[in-house]
Amino acid sequence: MNWIRNLYLLNLVFAFVFSSNSAFAGSSEEVYTLEEITVTGTRGEKNVFETSRAISVATEEEIAQRSPVTAPDILREEAGVQVQKTTYCQGSPIIRGLTGYHTLILIDGVRLNNSTFRSGPNQYTATIDPGQIERVEVVRGPGSTLYVNSALGGVL
Repeated sequence: MNWIRNLYLLNLVFAFVFSSNSAFAGSSEEVYTLEEITVTGTRGEKNVFETSRAISVATEEEIAQRSPVTAPDILREEAGVQVQKTTYCQGSPIIRGLTGYHTLILIDGVRLNNSTFRSGPNQYTATIDPGQIERVEVVRGPGSTLYVNSALGGVL
């Protein structure tokens, strides 16, 4: 019970100190106005070498050289990406050991998967026609949280 009394006295001291400081604040204090600062993420176009994130890009020519049958076949040769392919028309990307809703899949900026889906391997990349893919960008690691807070493994 002694510690409760000490805590109460400490609160009284803090209340007195902070209330007395506001009583002495008069018109003699200078007011500083800071210029407006805007902080933004870099979701726009940037050169891969100018970013601080682990990024790899597969262009249309590289994709054509890989001759993919399904969209997960494109990801097989990307650095830091493994593909779990259990059957012919399925494939789940694994980035830095994470899969499911921990890897975000975007098509033209629109989410293909979300956190309500199961946490295990998902097969949603197999629903994408590989002939329609012009470019694949892979952002690996927690720097991908710029896109969504659950994309801990990475973003495709």
